[in-house]
Amino acid sequence: MSNSLCRGIVHPRSRILEHIRTQTINNTSIVVTNEEPGDGDFEWTLEGALKPYVDVQFITETENVKKVAAFSKLSKESLSDIPFMQSETIRIITDMYERKLAREVLNGDGATGNISGVTAFAPAYVQTCLDGRIQAPELSEVLFASATQIKNLGFEGNLIAFVNPCDWAAEMMRKNTLNELLEMNRLLEGITVVPTSEVDPDQFLIGDLSVYTLYVYEGFNINWGYENDDFRRNLVSLTAESRVFGFVPRNHRGALCFDSVSNVQSLIAVV
Repeated sequence: MSNSLCRGIVHPRSRILEHIRTQTINNTSIVVTNEEPGDGDFEWTLEGALKPYVDVQFITETENVKKVAAFSKLSKESLSDIPFMQSETIRIITDMYERKLAREVLNGDGATGNISGVTAFAPAYVQTCLDGRIQAPELSEVLFASATQIKNLGFEGNLIAFVNPCDWAAEMMRKNTLNELLEMNRLLEGITVVPTSEVDPDQFLIGDLSVYTLYVYEGFNINWGYENDDFRRNLVSLTAESRVFGFVPRNHRGALCFDSVSNVQSLIAVV
């Protein structure tokens, strides 16, 4: 018998799944209760005076599981004649699932039966304290300004920035007037930069990714079986699926920022 080798298609490595929380659940939905700003506050009062009224408010949010699935057929002859066919098929299907899940965890909009990804919950850059104050800002200044927005909102977690590899390469090749490479480490201290093709050019996502949770109701599973006249045709059907959803509570969304580099540059640049 001749030796057989299989060389799979090379795909860019997914990075987003390395940085999010995953939690197994036993229900098809979760309900999150968020504190809302109320009226009134503590005040200094005289003895015997009326105490000020404080209004405490809450609002609930509900999210439900979504199914991601695929289907394939193989011949029984191929499974028996090619030693690695079954294991390679499982590997390919699993890799396809993980790439699909990673894309949705990052960019899913939750609007067409898919899950809501991190960027669906991340606000844009809106703070104004740096507007018109930065000379010729580039990617590092954009990330630092966005990190400042997050910190101004009270979030102090570990910040991770996802940027396109081409944008990051251009940033790393910036030089001063003496044609020397600039040192960005000081400006980006405390920010972990992850170059990934999952982010489009001119876009960035930065934040504390621990606020996003991927809830798993049914883990990824592969099943083999027959349908219709598969048995007569010596075919085997394969199904693969999982049931998950992603969520960030309303009060934690300020820990994220998703925007275009050019938009933030236009806001903070000295005119």
